[in-house]
Amino acid sequence: MKKNIIKKEQKDFVVKPYLLDYENQYKNFKWDDISYKFETPENIGLNIAHEAIDRHAQSSLADK
Repeated sequence: MKKNIIKKEQKDFVVKPYLLDYENQYKNFKWDDISYKFETPENIGLNIAHEAIDRHAQSSLADK
């Protein structure tokens, strides 16, 4: 079975994608560049469960 690949130009999107160049982002990504956005204290490491779920569940967006 042949698969059809759908390709769209950026101009075709109603909402502009946040990640336009994955390869470039991947190559240049550094955790230190975004660590200021985390609530987990640096001296205990990154608690990804807290950052991804817990802090949102405890915020005004909990019912969203």
